[in-house]
Amino acid sequence: MKKLPPTIVFPNEIHVLNKKDKSQYPLVLVKDLICIYKGKLIVVPKGYETDFASIPTKWLKRKLEPSKLNVAWKHREGKKFAVWVYENDANGVPQIVGYIEDPVAYAAVIHDWLYSTECVSRSYADRVFFDILQENDVWSSYIMYAAVRLGGWPSFPHKRIEVQEDRELGRYAYTRAIETLGFTIGDEVELISNLEPINV
Repeated sequence: MKKLPPTIVFPNEIHVLNKKDKSQYPLVLVKDLICIYKGKLIVVPKGYETDFASIPTKWLKRKLEPSKLNVAWKHREGKKFAVWVYENDANGVPQIVGYIEDPVAYAAVIHDWLYSTECVSRSYADRVFFDILQENDVWSSYIMYAAVRLGGWPSFPHKRIEVQEDRELGRYAYTRAIETLGFTIGDEVELISNLEPINV
């Protein structure tokens, strides 16, 4: 019987479309992001909007989260925590324009999703965020964890209509991920998920 490993693993990389619209959430996942968190499965669905780490000032964001776009493909091999960035061409078709090496983004997208769907408590979501930062050797992990513990409360809970919309977006993402990971009927897969409809 196949089980998920008891560690923190990202089987795939982040792929985002930069909408370039200066909105609060200018980035959209173009592929599901799969995270195995200590034997449990978290899946952030394609179509989910994010800004990665919600850091209040541009100066601080530059200090805490990488943003340099790399376009030299020959240097990609062996890089960890790649975030592939797309932009729409003249015909509205997303095209890869480069990648960012950003270990913070992996923790931030998972954290945003857990907040958005309210499938776990706020304290649990914050702990997942911290554990991924630690696993990714982010030097500012304690600072960023303190920031979400102290400053995350206005974002949890969300408006119920927003929670419902995100849960609907993610409804089939777990099925896709389980198939991608090669699980079949009879395998044990524990999900961090509560995507049931709610009254709005």
